[in-house]
Amino acid sequence: MKRFADDLGVDLVMVNANTLPGIFRTLREGTAHIAAAGLTLTDQRAKDFLHSQAYFTVKPQVIYESGSFRPNSIEDLYGHLILVPAESSHVQLLEQLAQEHPKLRWEAIASVDAADLLDSVNEQSPFAIVDDYEFSLQQPLFP
Repeated sequence: MKRFADDLGVDLVMVNANTLPGIFRTLREGTAHIAAAGLTLTDQRAKDFLHSQAYFTVKPQVIYESGSFRPNSIEDLYGHLILVPAESSHVQLLEQLAQEHPKLRWEAIASVDAADLLDSVNEQSPFAIVDDYEFSLQQPLFP
């Protein structure tokens, strides 16, 4: 980033935003001009923000506690609460899926990262959706 700023002839100021809502707020407010956070480009984000070409592909994964019920279809999620980070691409995905699967239930949690979300998976909230690369980073902490 420093070399990029130098090439543009501007000063580099780094702003740390630890949550998706924080990242998008700083971009909307103009506090930040670039987000380097491994964000998923959704249709809405493409309309709201300038963006580059994707350099990495991720897949959303349904996460559940080891040894508990393993869903094999979207219908297996009916009647169960699915946890997702607020303002994430997963919320938009569930909103789209709910058009054909109105029995899906989810809770969008603000100010949460993947580790916090995985830590919240329990009997009352048996499922979460996180990106595959995030899960691979966190999996050793959640056997």
